[in-house]
Amino acid sequence: MRPSSSPPVALAAVALAFAGGVGACGTGGDGRDEVTVLAASSLTAVFDDLETAFEQTHPDVDLVVSTAGSPSLAAQAAEGAPAALLITADARSMARADEADVLDGAPRAIATNSVTVATPTDGADARVDRVADLAQPGVIVALCAPEVPCGRAALDFLRAARVDVDADSLESSVRGVVTRLTLGEVDAGVVYRTDVSGSDGDLQSVPDDMPDEVGAVRYLAAPLGAEPGGRILLDFLIGPAGRRILTDHGFGAP
Repeated sequence: MRPSSSPPVALAAVALAFAGGVGACGTGGDGRDEVTVLAASSLTAVFDDLETAFEQTHPDVDLVVSTAGSPSLAAQAAEGAPAALLITADARSMARADEADVLDGAPRAIATNSVTVATPTDGADARVDRVADLAQPGVIVALCAPEVPCGRAALDFLRAARVDVDADSLESSVRGVVTRLTLGEVDAGVVYRTDVSGSDGDLQSVPDDMPDEVGAVRYLAAPLGAEPGGRILLDFLIGPAGRRILTDHGFGAP
């Protein structure tokens, strides 16, 4: 939703664009215009609420959310995937899409996040009580692969903690680490703080004294192509309604 300061003419144009099926990525079976967003996997949970709120504001729109690791999303965008908005958890992935000349305007920061060491809450034989325990023999650890944002953030965090970890599993996105944790396949993993707060109590953070800027990421969003659907969704994300939902899910200000 555009800020209230937007001119009435601009708002009318937005309404007409959606009403006429302009700027969408297709039309769903219910006749609504589909607008597809490629979003970093750590935004999966929050987009449940963002999607509901956006569609309430734009009832003629069906928001389709596709999540994956940021490098994968950037590659999809660069190859011309039919999407209206790209959201990555790092500038490197967004730059790849920019180099492919598929962005419609400069990326905007929409939120921040930071990593933490997490363990399964119901682990009766928990072996990780502090970050240094990750380096203990026999402790099974999952990390994101170093080429994805959560992997680079995890490495920054562990370097700052002066802990050398030999990971047993390297995942292509943070959702993979979360899955291994919730299934009890690993003793610990480095995930985003929002993954812990949004786990319904399945995960818990290991105490640390790291400032939030250590292992931090910033989410960047940019419309793809010349369709207004992506720009309208971006306006919603950086506006008061989108910001409130992101904050409620534990994401920091951009």
